[in-house]
Amino acid sequence: MCNVLLCTHSTLAQGFRDAVMMIARSAPSLEILCFEDGCSLDTLLCKMQMKTERFRQAGETYCVVTDMFGASPFNAAMQVCAEDQAFVITGVNLGLLLELLSLPQAEATLDKFNQFVHEAQEQIYCFDPAAMLKAL
Repeated sequence: MCNVLLCTHSTLAQGFRDAVMMIARSAPSLEILCFEDGCSLDTLLCKMQMKTERFRQAGETYCVVTDMFGASPFNAAMQVCAEDQAFVITGVNLGLLLELLSLPQAEATLDKFNQFVHEAQEQIYCFDPAAMLKAL
């Protein structure tokens, strides 16, 4: 399966991992990294390099998924992935994460990642239930 490091602010990554485990029961290709208050960018970079070491050792494609564009986890991921020719996806949601984790390693390509991002974007909606009920 596709190797994924999920790096988020605070403990959001732990919550996503718990949700993945509830649904998929197993996620051996998922690593998480929580960017805690007071952690420096240098420390985050070091932790991220350690968390992705097994992917590099195996010579496998991986991606780092972050919660916010332009924030510290994203910036660290851009640096680490540039060194490894890996990929960065920002704006995680559960559907995207499940798609990535079910992707066979041989199919882990930029085109496939972009397809998943596009599909994830199409899963975001805003509803006005009161107006919908009035229309019935």
